[in-house]
Amino acid sequence: MPINKPCAFINARSGSTSDITGPLTEKLKSKFDTIGPIEYVEPEEMAEMINAAIGDDCDLVIIYGGDGSALSAAKLATEKNIPIVALPGGTMNLLPKTLYETLDWEEALDTALACEEPRWMAAGDVNGDTFLCGCIIGTPTRLNEVREQIRDKHFKEAAEDLVFNVLNFKSENVFEYGLGRSPKTYLDANLLHVVCPQMSDFKTGRGGMEINALDVNSVFDVASLGLSAIASDWRESDHAHTNISNELHVKGTGKIDVLLDGEPKPMTLPLHLKLIRKGVLVLAPN
Repeated sequence: MPINKPCAFINARSGSTSDITGPLTEKLKSKFDTIGPIEYVEPEEMAEMINAAIGDDCDLVIIYGGDGSALSAAKLATEKNIPIVALPGGTMNLLPKTLYETLDWEEALDTALACEEPRWMAAGDVNGDTFLCGCIIGTPTRLNEVREQIRDKHFKEAAEDLVFNVLNFKSENVFEYGLGRSPKTYLDANLLHVVCPQMSDFKTGRGGMEINALDVNSVFDVASLGLSAIASDWRESDHAHTNISNELHVKGTGKIDVLLDGEPKPMTLPLHLKLIRKGVLVLAPN
């Protein structure tokens, strides 16, 4: 499946992007006889422009932005079996780091274009919405931000966020979850952290998604969990339970807070999460 006509879109609002239309156009012109649009765009314009480029026979969609930008592009491109390249231009850049092992957009692009064939990458699905990296379900979702702020050495902001979560935690915000296609047993949790196989450093083998369930019953448990997240990883907390599964069911009624690849998406219970083995077509090494 040789690439004949790539297009590229730069999310003007992503965390660390700049207008690279000039050097990106030059690089693509040096490798392809024909290229599609190379645009620096507002996020609300991106879907329409990607669809137009695909309709004009572009057969590779390059996105320079964050994980949320890559997710938006992947949804549109995968419907037409068109691969994507996710260049690191966001805040966390989990997907580009996993696919290309670099945070330099030119190195990532060179690695992608050196691939002879695109490949399928697994994705998660929750009630019809896709995620490529991970999904967080539950009220204290901002504990994930605390961990990232510590890693980035933003200690003051991390401490403030941890205090916020402790003060605003409500122990009654509990839901039931079950593993597998037809769960026979359901357990209680306040927070679920679901990680796609390619993003997990846990040994999933040929299994499915890594599912970290957090069962915290008091403000003191939230503080303990937060300190564990700061020090290392949620898995090391006494309140965390890790499993591997292709499917996950969350019982309940009403609304619940959900983060899909870092983007907030309030959803209505019950939830059904499943692993999609052929989730998105990417131009990346195996």
